[in-house]
Amino acid sequence: MNYLGTDVSFSSDDDIAFTRPVISRLIQMLEIRNLPNLSPNEKAHLIVLIQTTLEVRFSWQVILK
Repeated sequence: MNYLGTDVSFSSDDDIAFTRPVISRLIQMLEIRNLPNLSPNEKAHLIVLIQTTLEVRFSWQVILK
């Protein structure tokens, strides 16, 4: 388990896999925790950016299949 509370597979670069469950957990953590260097507006934008990146990535995977 990792700090997001999910089992993840690691690539050769030790990056956490960009999967829906991992990103969903990341978004949940961002919503409940304060980030000292971000305003509430910046935090909301960060969450939307992460969600959008996830959707674009999975849309491309469907298109390329």
